[in-house]
Amino acid sequence: MMQTSTSGDLPERYGKELMRGMRWRVMASILGGTAWLIFFLLFVAFVPTGFTLFQSIVVIIVSILAIGAILGAMWASYGMRQAELTGSRP
Repeated sequence: MMQTSTSGDLPERYGKELMRGMRWRVMASILGGTAWLIFFLLFVAFVPTGFTLFQSIVVIIVSILAIGAILGAMWASYGMRQAELTGSRP
């Protein structure tokens, strides 16, 4: 069984490298979640009269998928870099 290192086992410079870029990703995640919540509340408050219930549900689902894709792509790059630095990439 292969052991993987954790950030505690790595030299200090690797630990700093792992943390690089995390701050803006966390801030973007909080901002993205807040922006989606504001969008959702405004959409529910001012539902366009031309939309059916099904269309309104589709708009909400698509907005969830869009914010999920954006945040997922952001965090995936961080995860791949962390795996590369710690040597835990399969």
